[in-house]
Amino acid sequence: MEKFLIWTFTFSWIIQAGVGILYKYDLEMIGRFLMIPLMYIPLIGVLVSGNKLAGMGWKPEIKKYMVEIAGPKVLEQLKEKGLTYGKYIIVSIINCLTYAPLFNMFVAVGEEAGWRGYLYPKLKEKYGKIQGWLYGGIIWSIWHWPIIWFIGYEYGKDYVGFPVVGMLLFCIFTTTSGIICDWLYERTHCIWVPSIIHGAINASATVTLAVTHNAKLYYLVIIDIKG
Repeated sequence: MEKFLIWTFTFSWIIQAGVGILYKYDLEMIGRFLMIPLMYIPLIGVLVSGNKLAGMGWKPEIKKYMVEIAGPKVLEQLKEKGLTYGKYIIVSIINCLTYAPLFNMFVAVGEEAGWRGYLYPKLKEKYGKIQGWLYGGIIWSIWHWPIIWFIGYEYGKDYVGFPVVGMLLFCIFTTTSGIICDWLYERTHCIWVPSIIHGAINASATVTLAVTHNAKLYYLVIIDIKG
C-alpha cells in the first residue's frame, strides 16, 4: 500500500504542478486537458507498485446501467439557438442527470480502480471499515490539494481562508462521497458502478461552478462540448 501511495502521489503532484504552471501563463485549456490523464494515475499506481487490477469487477452488465435518453438532442437544439448562460445551467443539469455520467465514467474509472478497487479494501483490512473510510477520504482529498492551491479547483480562490478552508471542505466532500462509492462497490463488486457515480459528481461540478461564477462558459467540460 505504501508503494502505491508513493508512486500515485509523486506522479500526480508532478502533473498537478504542471497544470498550475499552465494556468499561471493563461494556458487554462491545455491545463484542463492535462487533468484528464491525471485521473488515470491511481490506476497506473496500482500497476507500478506491483499490484494487479484483476478481481476488481471489470465485466459489468452494461445494459443494466445504460438507458436511451433525449439529453444529447436537447443539447444540440440549444447549441443551434445559441447557448446563453441560463441555458448552459439547464444543459449542465440535464447532462449530469442523464448521459454525462456514462461518458465520464471512462475517465473516472482511473481513479476508482486506485481508490475503491485497491486502496479502500487495504485500509479497511488494516484499520476496520469506519477508520478505513475516514483515512481513504482524507487521502483522496490530499491527492487534490495541489490543484486546489494552484488553480482554485472546485471552490475558486476568492474566499476567506484560501486555500486551507477549501482543502478542509474538500476532505468532508471526499470522505462522504468516498463512503457512498465504496458502499456501492462492496455490494456490486463492479468497478464501473462507483465510476458512474464519480462521473455524475464530476458532471454536476460544472453546475456548481457556473452558478457560483467560478467557471467561464467557453471552458465547458469535454462532455458538454461533445454532447
